[in-house]
Amino acid sequence: MFLILYNPISRNGRNTKVVSKAIKRVSRDKDEKVYSKNLLEITNVEHFLQTLEPNTKAVIVGGDGTLHRIANALKNHDNLPPIYLFKAGTGNDFRRSIKKRGQLILINEYLNNIPSVFYTNQAGLEEEKKFLNCAGFGYDGLVCYNLDQARTAKSHSNFFKITIGSLNQYRPTDLKVVVDGVEHNFKKAWLITAMNGQYFGGGMKGAPKANRKDSDTQILIVSNITKNKLLLLFPSIYLGFHPIFKKHVTILKGREIIAEIDGQAYLQIDGESGPAINKIRVVK
Repeated sequence: MFLILYNPISRNGRNTKVVSKAIKRVSRDKDEKVYSKNLLEITNVEHFLQTLEPNTKAVIVGGDGTLHRIANALKNHDNLPPIYLFKAGTGNDFRRSIKKRGQLILINEYLNNIPSVFYTNQAGLEEEKKFLNCAGFGYDGLVCYNLDQARTAKSHSNFFKITIGSLNQYRPTDLKVVVDGVEHNFKKAWLITAMNGQYFGGGMKGAPKANRKDSDTQILIVSNITKNKLLLLFPSIYLGFHPIFKKHVTILKGREIIAEIDGQAYLQIDGESGPAINKIRVVK
């Protein structure tokens, strides 16, 4: 039996056609029953998993945001059914970073050993979130925040316009990073992004040597650079060539990473906007 799990707000609400394609794809096997369920209707994950019929295979229809929610919902659960990914959504950095190809990809192995990011929420309490791709609180966090605000306001601003507007709005800050007990300091940090996979931001190859199965997490830091030079650097990040610019680009890796800035910046986790914070702790 195939269970299609879909996020109705994926692809900015235009996910119906993709769900139909997924149903058509898994229906090729005439012996398999197929039914679908809206992920937002699942309020009790424990009960949902317990009531699944034997031999159920779950198919996730969505992008990075959908996978982020699922990874966090399943973080305390074992004995999961086979979980497949059917490509959908506007962001697919998770899919880009794994070597498997095809419409359906079994992803159970990538839902294990996922790093956690700890931060202080708006209520003043420490919160933990799992991330599949990335967690950052620099310029990328501001872009995600402004995109979220534009969607809420139903603005017609496009991604490029918001990206440039955020670049003019963001103020780089001094940064302290402690990786497995070793301290590193940076001036005028623009990007402070912990990476579990190679890609973030819709195709930027931020951590070219990252491997999801490694026991550590990488952190990408872009610092000590002017805004104009940063614009020139962006194409190299998409191609994964940016580590050669050692004066401005640093990639560190470790099992525990603590990053702290002067002031506050918006957090983003797998492209999902979070609160304004001044510190994160990443553990894998």
